[in-house]
Amino acid sequence: MQKRDAGQETGLVRGLQSTDSNDFSFMYLQIPSIGLAEEVERDRDSLSRQGLTHMRYSGYPRNNSSNVVIVGHSIDYGRYIPPPFFYLSRVEEGDEIYLKYKGVQYVYEVVRNSVVESSEVGIEATISGKALITLYTCYPIFNPIYRYVVVGELVSIR
Repeated sequence: MQKRDAGQETGLVRGLQSTDSNDFSFMYLQIPSIGLAEEVERDRDSLSRQGLTHMRYSGYPRNNSSNVVIVGHSIDYGRYIPPPFFYLSRVEEGDEIYLKYKGVQYVYEVVRNSVVESSEVGIEATISGKALITLYTCYPIFNPIYRYVVVGELVSIR
């Protein structure tokens, strides 16, 4: 898996591996405002201990009424320093999020940040006619009893 490089050129997604069905990584997430450029693991029902995970039950970016849910750790489990979503709480409204999927780059603009109870599942809901991306992680970092949530709305496809 590729690690983040804060000095990496922003605005472009580079280094995406094959989207073949046998390839474990099939999406690539980039958030230039926090220097994140990370592969996203294939659909799972639970969070990977190593990186970012697209939740199996969530949507895909090609659908206008979808919510692409990607989760990741903010606490280090030995592989990433810092882990993928360590700086997620620094993402602000108006920041851009890039998601590459099957050779197409989807650009989202952050429309909302929030802190919710860890049991809150409404953050993963779809909204008819809206193409969303929802990113979340445990919060706060050293006492993770909540979830920090960033929601973006699709603004362009490249």
